Amino acid sequence: MKTTILSAALALAFTAAQAVTLTPDHSVFLPGVSALNDPALAGGVLLDSMVMSFTYKPYQNRPIATGLVESSVVRRSDGTLDFYWQVFNSPASLAGVGQLRVGGFSTKPPAIDLNWRSDLGGDIAPTSAYQYGAWASSPGFNVQFYKPSDLYFPGNSLEQLSPGNASALIFMHSDAHFYDKLATMDVTNSSSTSVSGWWHTFGPTNVPSAVPEPGTYALLGMGLLVIGAGRRARML
Repeated sequence: MKTTILSAALALAFTAAQAVTLTPDHSVFLPGVSALNDPALAGGVLLDSMVMSFTYKPYQNRPIATGLVESSVVRRSDGTLDFYWQVFNSPASLAGVGQLRVGGFSTKPPAIDLNWRSDLGGDIAPTSAYQYGAWASSPGFNVQFYKPSDLYFPGNSLEQLSPGNASALIFMHSDAHFYDKLATMDVTNSSSTSVSGWWHTFGPTNVPSAVPEPGTYALLGMGLLVIGAGRRARML
């Protein structure tokens, strides 16, 4: 019985969730989704994960924000890939995080499909996402932890990812079967006046990746459920 329950829990943890298609040059509300309320969910396998640290000094010498961003790749049962991100604002931070920005995909997706998981933990859910339009040099989007109407008045910390909090797991669904560390990401405050340095993250490609996949999928038992707990414990 215990084995059956554990298997069911792991299946839910690796389920790929339904995404919302972004509209270029518009902010789109992200409602969140769980493995229990989407009948089209399919099991998946955690392929790869990496953690990067960030620091940025907010505008006009305001307090410094520091933290971590974890990137992960999950292969769905149909062979396509979902890309996950989770942001951790350090308890030692003195400022909130307003946005996670991801872009520079080597393969332009036909659409950017995005959402966040309401069943896999996290303290703060993103409120909306914005896809860069035709003016952008490469495909990409930002995920916002504040109400769009607060863009120029982001003083309410409850609208941001506050110090000591972790975001919900944000994911982008793709039709790709291959991935590599070719995309880029950074974090900013709400008004984008203070930005971390950028670093590489996973993104879809059309060709087999230089990033090796575990041949036996031995990472299956680790699951997305432990991503937030393990990284957050290191920060405390």
